[in-house]
Amino acid sequence: MKLWFQLIFSVCVIGFAGSGAKADGSQSKPALADKQLRDMTFRIMRGSKLECEPNCPEWIFAKGQIVPGTAKKLKEIVALAGKSPLILVVQSGGGDMKEAMTMGRFIRAHKMNVAVGFAYEFGCKEEDQFCSKTLKSRNISMGFVSTQPSYCASACTLILASGLQRIAAANSVVGTHQVVNKSVVQKITYNESFIIVHGRKKLISKAEAKRETIVSKPTIKIAAADVDLVGYVKAMGVDTSFLDFFEKAPPSDLYRMTLGDRLATRLVTHPVAPEIYARPELCKGKTPADNCVIVENDIKVSAVN
Repeated sequence: MKLWFQLIFSVCVIGFAGSGAKADGSQSKPALADKQLRDMTFRIMRGSKLECEPNCPEWIFAKGQIVPGTAKKLKEIVALAGKSPLILVVQSGGGDMKEAMTMGRFIRAHKMNVAVGFAYEFGCKEEDQFCSKTLKSRNISMGFVSTQPSYCASACTLILASGLQRIAAANSVVGTHQVVNKSVVQKITYNESFIIVHGRKKLISKAEAKRETIVSKPTIKIAAADVDLVGYVKAMGVDTSFLDFFEKAPPSDLYRMTLGDRLATRLVTHPVAPEIYARPELCKGKTPADNCVIVENDIKVSAVN
C-alpha cells in the first residue's frame, strides 16, 4: 500500500524584471526655465487663417519629455494624419535617447521634415461650424507656429537629426550636455503557495506582493564612444563631430550650439524660422506645398493627390 500525503507551503519569492541600461538625457537642474517636464504629447495642427481654406498647411506639434512609449504615440499621430507628409514641429528638453533614435528612424523612413519651434492653439468660436464640427471631429487644432519660445535639447537633437529638412532658426535653442547612463531594475516580490505530492512541489497560487523600481547611480557615458549613437548619426547624414558637443556641458547644464556649430555638423540644413512652413500662401497656386491639406465637405484628402 502506497502512502500519499499532502503538505501546503506558502513562501516569499523575490524576482528581478525589466532591467536594462538607458541613455537618459534628463537634467538634474533644468537649464531652460520653461522646460517641459511632462511626457511628450502630439497634436495635428492647421493654419489658422481663414483665407487659406479649404486648403491650408498642417503640421504635427510635439512637446514634452521623451520617455519609453513616445515613439508609439508618434506612429499613432502620423497614421491619424494620413498620407500627407507633415512637418514635425518639436519642442523638448530631451529624455530617453534610445526612444529618440526609435522615433528618428521612423521619421526618416516616412520622409518627414523636423523643425524646432512652438505652436500656439486657437479655440473654435461658437459660430465657426467648420472649426468646431469638421476640424474638431478629426482632432485637428487651428493655430500658428512661432520661433519663440523654441528649444530642442539633449535627446531631442536626435529627433531633429532625423528630418529630411532639419529646420531651426538662429535664435532658437539647440543644446547638448553629457549623456547620463542609468540602469533601471524592477524588484518584484511574490507570495507563492504550493503543495508537495509524492515528494514533488506543485504550484497552486502566485500573487505579486510588492514591486520596487531600483535605479542605479547615474554614470556619464561618452556619446562619441556609443556604437549605436555613432551609427544613428551617420545614417541620418549628420557629421559624427556633432557627438563631441555632448561633452561640452555637464548633465546639470546645457551647451547651446551656435549657428556655426549646427551648420558645420549638418545637424541643421535650413536655418530659417519654422513659421515659413505654415504660411497660407504655400497652399495657393498650381503647386501647393506637400503639407497643404484640403478639408472640405467633411472629407480630408491631400491637396497634391
